[in-house]
Amino acid sequence: MSSLSLRLSVGDMGCPYGSETNIKVLGQSLVTFVFQISGAGIGTLVGLAILEMFHNVGGYTFNPYGICAVLAVYALPLHYLLYEYPSFFVLSLLALNSAGAQIIYQHVYVNYYHRQVDSPLLRAGKAMAALSVALAIVLVFQLFILRTPARRTLRRSIAHLTYSMLAYNTILQAFVRSGAFQLFPTLWDPQLTSAL
Repeated sequence: MSSLSLRLSVGDMGCPYGSETNIKVLGQSLVTFVFQISGAGIGTLVGLAILEMFHNVGGYTFNPYGICAVLAVYALPLHYLLYEYPSFFVLSLLALNSAGAQIIYQHVYVNYYHRQVDSPLLRAGKAMAALSVALAIVLVFQLFILRTPARRTLRRSIAHLTYSMLAYNTILQAFVRSGAFQLFPTLWDPQLTSAL
């Protein structure tokens, strides 16, 4: 198989995409990267939809009671994913965070501070544009600048750690084989230790 193949299998936590992939995007799996982008996009769009549903309803610029009710219904399946399927943690957390940030910003500044801020549609557009710019930056870095530095650094660190652990293991084996531990009987004799 080529290095660009994506291996799909049932993961440990019930994720249909599996916990192992061969494609890495800046040190993470492709599935996690897609979940990050999807979560941020879904949350921004749902936040926009909820704000538009309750704009100028019930005497409020943004009706807090309706927002809370619909936001609770929106959060239930995402919390289920968050706690029951940890492989979807990033998607559900970013979806909740993006929606909450969109809603709280508009609600607090308009209803409490009575400031003129961007409309929900313009704010969502700015958030999606920022998400697109971030996605473009990641793609440029992944394709042209940083091809595999994270994996190389990780392999070097693990090799160094393994070598140092091997040295400690060699010293410990030499100590045990030499019989030097018999000079300190309280360290290994349970009868003498319990008598103290």
